[in-house]
Order: sequence, then C-alpha cells, then structure tokens
Amino acid sequence: MHCLVVIAHPLTDSLCAALAQRAVAALERAGHSVEIADLAREGFDPVLSEVERRSYYDGPFDARALAITTLGSPWWVDWLVMRRPVRAMLGTALLGTCAPQCRFAMRSFYRCEQVGAARVQSMCNRIEAALARWR
Repeated sequence: MHCLVVIAHPLTDSLCAALAQRAVAALERAGHSVEIADLAREGFDPVLSEVERRSYYDGPFDARALAITTLGSPWWVDWLVMRRPVRAMLGTALLGTCAPQCRFAMRSFYRCEQVGAARVQSMCNRIEAALARWR
C-alpha cells in the first residue's frame, strides 16, 4: 500500500515530528511505500484550487486514515467536555464528506506538554500497533 503521512507542525524537533517519524518507520517495516507531506516545510496553502476540487474523485484510493494528534489537556476534557472536536472535524466533516467509505481511526496523546520517555514510547507503541493492522 502507498501511504501518505501528513505533518502539520512547524518545529522539526517537536513531539509531533518524532511521532510521525515512528509512524513512517512502522509503515516501511510493514512493506508499505511512504510519502511524507510536511505542510510547514512545503509552505502549504490551505485554499482549495479549482484543479484540486475537480480531482476529488480521481482514484483509486485505499480508504483508510489514521490521525495522530497531541493535546495538552487530559483525556476527559477532550471526551467529556469538548466531545472530541478534532475527531469530529476530521472523521465526520472532512472524511465523512469527501470519503464516506474511509475507515478512520485516531490516536490522541493527551497531556503531551510534559512527558517522559516512557509515555512517548507507549504512544509510539499504540501508533505502531494501529499501523500493523494495515494489510
């Protein structure tokens, strides 16, 4: 399978970048080809062009997505207070509209602003386990 890993963080030494590197390594170990889109490095323009819109349904595409997010808040704020807005935006608003057949999963790393190596390793293990199921 050909996989696209999208990085949306401006710092190359961030936790997000480290998690993305682990995801890329896990995908490559599983025999997948990987393309990386680093939005900050590429100067990504979020405005949808006419050509991009007209190519929505060009394919074929494998209908899987794994979103890896980092959040400063504890899990209960995301789940109980905010009602998982990032998941709703990605899974329902974006993929649900543009790719309704997409199998969507999400791994969120909560309280990520002050973490130790053991928690980072645990998150990396969760990412690798999710990607290992992609066959």
